[in-house]
Amino acid sequence: MLIGSKVIISRLVSVALMSALLLCSALPSHAASKKIKVGVYDNYPIAYPDKDGKFQGLSIEVLEHIAAKEGWDIEYVFGTWKECLERLEKGEIDIQVYIAYSKERAKKYDYTQESLLSNWGVVYTQPNSGIEMITDLDGKSIALLNKAIHTTAIVKLFESFDIKPEIIYVDNHKKGFKLVQQEKADAVVTNRIFGITQAKEYSLEQTPIIFNPIEIRYAMPKGKNLQFARVIDKYLIELKADKNSMYYASLDRAFHFHTRTVFPDWLKYIAVIVLGVLFLVTVLIIILRKQVKSKADSLKMSEDLMKSTFLGIKEGILIADTSTRTIEQCNKAAEELWGYKRDELIGNNTEFLHVNREAYEKFGSMMYAQMKESGSFHSDYEFKRKDGTTFTAELSMTGLYDNSGEMIKLIAVFRDITERIRAEHDLLMSEERFRLALKDSNITVFNQDMDLRYTWVYNPNPGLSADEVIGRTDEELVPEEDAAVLTEMKRRAIEHGEEQQKTIRFTVGGEPSYYDLRVEPMFDSDGSVIGIIGVSNDITGRKNAEEEIRNKSHDLGERVKELNCLYTLSRLIESPGLSLEDVFKGS
Repeated sequence: MLIGSKVIISRLVSVALMSALLLCSALPSHAASKKIKVGVYDNYPIAYPDKDGKFQGLSIEVLEHIAAKEGWDIEYVFGTWKECLERLEKGEIDIQVYIAYSKERAKKYDYTQESLLSNWGVVYTQPNSGIEMITDLDGKSIALLNKAIHTTAIVKLFESFDIKPEIIYVDNHKKGFKLVQQEKADAVVTNRIFGITQAKEYSLEQTPIIFNPIEIRYAMPKGKNLQFARVIDKYLIELKADKNSMYYASLDRAFHFHTRTVFPDWLKYIAVIVLGVLFLVTVLIIILRKQVKSKADSLKMSEDLMKSTFLGIKEGILIADTSTRTIEQCNKAAEELWGYKRDELIGNNTEFLHVNREAYEKFGSMMYAQMKESGSFHSDYEFKRKDGTTFTAELSMTGLYDNSGEMIKLIAVFRDITERIRAEHDLLMSEERFRLALKDSNITVFNQDMDLRYTWVYNPNPGLSADEVIGRTDEELVPEEDAAVLTEMKRRAIEHGEEQQKTIRFTVGGEPSYYDLRVEPMFDSDGSVIGIIGVSNDITGRKNAEEEIRNKSHDLGERVKELNCLYTLSRLIESPGLSLEDVFKGS
């Protein structure tokens, strides 16, 4: 009986120990708290220090909620945005709050999978600034947060549209807003969250320039602390799924999404009746607004496209009043073409762009006459730059008409063709020298394409004109046997990319003809062979003269041999004691 009791007691102790172990393992992790360094910067209302130095905001409150559940001991490390990124990259902090996700940043940091909220970039200005499109920022001063993701995005937009603003980098958004408020900057880029909560305080207004949608997350040093990311993801999913969670309460405090007012019951009934009456009107208003917005968006997109095209086109463009010829608009290329700045062009009559008063009046007479007749004007005309030099421009002009059909604006596009005219003159002179050098010569110059069809020929062989040669191949112009020799030589030049030279024989009119032929490949700007260029020199006369000289040399040699023989014979005859009979016998 005693032994049995001991066994029972032993089993009870074992059960108690196992229960204790299970209970210990079920205790929350904050039984042994973990110190965590968290990077914070001032970006109201998501992360910011209050007047007592305590950190507040949605990203702070969510993280502290998780820390309380997990037993994390948070140590905040405050700094500028640039300092926070540097600390994160060096691994000096464990978690960075309120950081936008991008593929480039994901190469340097680890992120939570779940986003805290969405955000995007917005441009703010003083009221009535006139800045409505991104192209309006050209030449303006703009404040950008150093190393911010929206800064990188808008700088890329500036580069793609060839926009050149004056950029002022700041450490936080408040400094950027203050610069615009004090008129030390024309515009500031911020995120939409900071903008909607702070713009009123600085008396700034949002422009229609919205760009770069992003997700706000938590980040950790690359390859470290991924366990924090998994924990944060788990809580974010739970908090966002529960509409009554602290996540939505924090959102309400940050953005004042909900203002709760208790209305009397009779007001509720009246509201139902009013809503019933206004329901159809509301539906109609929504439909009309959508239609208006769609048309407005289409119109704005069209305006943006036109303005971008106008600014980016390489040819100079002037828009002038039809009656006064006063310049009302110009692009950058027009400034560069004449050497004047924009404010020196706009508002002035176009006379100062002409060589003199007479040229201005002559241009006007031609232009108005042709515009009246055909609605457009095209001409090559000489103009004068600011530095006094002149240039020739190829211009095309058309009109802009009002609803009544009256032309109210002149739109002219100018292209400087001075160099082209000079090149054409030089080419003409070069061709004249070329023709003069080859005049009355036996030299033929030609081009052929990759199919060995003649594309150009100068001084073709006797009996052929250039028109008879161009477009044809050697097989169509000379006997088959001669064409085979020519084709083989020219193909070798194309395939090897090297000059080929040879003396060839043709049969022309049943008589042999001889030519020194040299061909070499022609290349395009990419270095690819596009055909051949060749020079042939008719040396038939020289060959015939050489043959005649060889024949006469041979005849002369035979005569010399005969003379030598006669001379020897005469000597023998003169020898004493030697008769003719002896001479012939000796021979």
